[in-house]
Amino acid sequence: MCWMTQSTTQSIFTDVAIIGGGINGVGIARELALRNVSTVVIEKNDLMSGTSSVSSKLVHGGLRYLKEGHFKLVADSLKERYFLLKNAPHLVKPLPFLVPLYRDSPIKKWQFRLGLFLYDLLGTFRKIHPHQFLSNDDISQFLPHISRKGLKGGALYYDAQMDDARLGVEVAMDASQLGASILTYTQVTHIHQTNDEIQLTVLDYETQQERMITAKYVVNASGPWSNEIASLANPNAAQQVRLSKGIHIVVPQLVSDHALLLLAKKDKRVFFVIPWCETCSLIGTTDTDYDGSPDDLSVTADEVDYLLDETNRVFPNARLTLSDVITTFSGFRPLLYNQTRMVGSVSRDYQLKQDGRLFHVIGGKYTTFRSMSELCCKALLSRLSPNTPFKSLTQNRPFVGARYLPVELLRQFSLWQSDYSFLTEPLFSKLVSRYGSEVYRIIQIMSESDAYQMPLEGDDSKTSGYIIAEIIYAIRFSFAKTITDIIRRRTALFFTPTQGQEYVTIIGHYTQQERGLSDQEISDQKKEYALFISPLK
Repeated sequence: MCWMTQSTTQSIFTDVAIIGGGINGVGIARELALRNVSTVVIEKNDLMSGTSSVSSKLVHGGLRYLKEGHFKLVADSLKERYFLLKNAPHLVKPLPFLVPLYRDSPIKKWQFRLGLFLYDLLGTFRKIHPHQFLSNDDISQFLPHISRKGLKGGALYYDAQMDDARLGVEVAMDASQLGASILTYTQVTHIHQTNDEIQLTVLDYETQQERMITAKYVVNASGPWSNEIASLANPNAAQQVRLSKGIHIVVPQLVSDHALLLLAKKDKRVFFVIPWCETCSLIGTTDTDYDGSPDDLSVTADEVDYLLDETNRVFPNARLTLSDVITTFSGFRPLLYNQTRMVGSVSRDYQLKQDGRLFHVIGGKYTTFRSMSELCCKALLSRLSPNTPFKSLTQNRPFVGARYLPVELLRQFSLWQSDYSFLTEPLFSKLVSRYGSEVYRIIQIMSESDAYQMPLEGDDSKTSGYIIAEIIYAIRFSFAKTITDIIRRRTALFFTPTQGQEYVTIIGHYTQQERGLSDQEISDQKKEYALFISPLK
């Protein structure tokens, strides 16, 4: 079944080609590679550069989906939350959520009690901790600055928080180590399907060369771009997804140990205030219909004002204004296509559709990527190898950074410290918290040069909290190719007040060194990042 080869004529032959390097695309690639199916992932930008790095950073069942009656989706999501907590403990961590209830809330206290009871029930033995209800004084103790006007107590329940970009990159690393080929900055420009195979013409942005990829099957896992990919294969293809735009803003810290689930007064929508990056809080998200090109995404001042106004209502002493916004980011939810329902009530469930040898992965949410990937893999295997029994291989598979237990890493630290004098316990702990057992690669890089052991400093000599070895690691092992990739998706520098601009020069230096780029190429990358952080429209 494994028949992937590459010739000098820039042709690739593979069992399955996957269009889209988001969490769904790399998740499907991992499932296939685990079963020795030759697989190519094609992503026109960086891995996780679309929806998969602009989420609310939550691994959750979706408490609000109970109101719409999506009980199976919630149950499946809670099961997948359990697997992620178990298999990626360095990237997915339990997070308590506070829900203040106000007199004018459209949801009554008894309704919320019922909802939380069902939420814990659907989580069965996989729940993190049971929910509990709180008095006004309890809420104020947790959140002394919260508005008490009309407050009628509240509730505490548990979900989880993740580093979405890093989690997806680790899935891609696993797939690559298992034999999948990951092609980034490569765009599909043409799709031609026959009875026996499906051919993709792709353009490599770096070399500006075209190549042909011939596959037995192709999976369209491009998320917001699903309609465009479908139309490449068939100009008359039906709409696959409906886009809902969501934005987030990052402000100075409002909450540190707990997240908040709130109801917007303006439109009764759920939004979150979430602790992020030690000194920040992430607020979001909006939910509005979008019918433009997914390539034209931007954040507007009106959308930011909406989140600021609703947050100030709950935290009146914060008096947040546009000047307090550290950064913003936005993305699309690629929902199952439905013209009749309000966008906020369209199901977040997923479907797999087939058009000849082209499969479309539609809908879904980040938390359920693994089960969706299994579903797609099972459908493909039923055609590639019909008599092979299917069983789950990833429910209990540790992520790349979770292959050693913390106690084993601590034991290893004593050995490494005797060999590497530069390794201190605080540095080791910080690296383990970011990379888990991948810390050994960072240490190996540090041992190559004294320069790689140095802190990453900006143009103003301000330290970033990172070391140079982490930048080298991002390029060598986690598919980063540009300055934007590193600042936005391999580090948290994007979430600092300057959005990492003072580190562009030094990161550019090591990107150029590692990738053998010309002065012009690295200059273009610097300009690209400057455009990436351009102001609101």
